[in-house]
Amino acid sequence: MKRVLAWLIALPLAAVLGLFAYSWWRERGFVGDHPPPGKLHSESRAHAIEALGAEPAVVFIHGNPGSCLDFQPVMNVLSPRLRTLAFDRPGYGWSRRPSAEMTPSEQAAFIHEAVKFLGYTRPIIAGFSYGGPVALAYTLDYPAEVGGLVLLAAVGDPGEKHVMSEAQAKLLGPAGPLIAWGLGPIVGPGAVAEGYADAFSPKPVDEAVVERGKWLITRPPSLLASARDWHVLEAELPKLAARYAEVRVPVEIVSANQDRIVGPKHGDYLAARLQGAHKVDVEGAGHQLMSTHTQAVADAVLRAAARRSP
Repeated sequence: MKRVLAWLIALPLAAVLGLFAYSWWRERGFVGDHPPPGKLHSESRAHAIEALGAEPAVVFIHGNPGSCLDFQPVMNVLSPRLRTLAFDRPGYGWSRRPSAEMTPSEQAAFIHEAVKFLGYTRPIIAGFSYGGPVALAYTLDYPAEVGGLVLLAAVGDPGEKHVMSEAQAKLLGPAGPLIAWGLGPIVGPGAVAEGYADAFSPKPVDEAVVERGKWLITRPPSLLASARDWHVLEAELPKLAARYAEVRVPVEIVSANQDRIVGPKHGDYLAARLQGAHKVDVEGAGHQLMSTHTQAVADAVLRAAARRSP
């Protein structure tokens, strides 16, 4: 009987240890298996991909979750007309994360340090989805260093709450790291596929984007960063919204009329409160605009560049 009990305890424990060992092995070999497609910049170790072109430069900031690679289709369209740079937010892609919890302003400072290191002068700042609050914080915190602002299906209305899934919410608790490291890489890929189905709807998903997300988004550090970012934003977005009237640069807003992730109400809210904002509603579009409506995104960036304040 004692031997049976010992086996009943040992087998589940071995399975759990096996999951942790797999996650550790996978994360340890991540850079070797997936070398960074861009470069790490400045002391912040912010990772970005870049496409050469004419000034002004455009700095892209991705959503939650996501990576700099989300902007590759738009960058290809804009080059060589404009110089473009897409960053991994801290804790995503190949960028390190200095702190477990980071506000949009702290993430903006992380990117700003790298932008200054590269010597860009008053770039256009473009934020997609969760990258919208980070782009807004960048614009508000460094007003003399921004030439224009582009908000793409951006989160902006503090009254429209983002509801995390039950699984993601569990990552905020004391057992969050155990869940992320023990189960994330195993159950995460299925959640990624479901998430992208909603993000691309009503358009078909790009399977290459989904496959990339399965190995990139399900990294334990990124899973934890994503949950913590949504949690922090709930308290921080009202503070940002109270400062929207301070924005003094040209603003372009692109809203998707069938967006299941953020929703078009955010675009309406931003357009009503950002001085001189120009808003475009893309019909038949879901959230993942860079992939499904690449030209509409590129056109918004070009309009912002043409309106760039002197």
